[in-house]
Amino acid sequence: MLFRSRVLRPDWRGAVLALITVSFFGATDEWHQSFVPGREADLLDWLADTSGAALAIGLYVLVRPYRELLERGWTRSDASVRTPSRS
Repeated sequence: MLFRSRVLRPDWRGAVLALITVSFFGATDEWHQSFVPGREADLLDWLADTSGAALAIGLYVLVRPYRELLERGWTRSDASVRTPSRS
């Protein structure tokens, strides 16, 4: 039971590490794009990558139903809109 409660209560250090990792990956991607003909490195693109990661991590940490959905996966029974059966 202790392990289960730790899984559902994410550690803030993991969230910070995830954000740093995604931000670093976005920065290296932008750097790589500067070497590709027809592409350029853009600070705003990196900022969008980092902001999107921060939003996703924030939702994961703060919104329990979202976190549980991600951890167990989406199934057809979770669909709120059902199609009528044909008789």
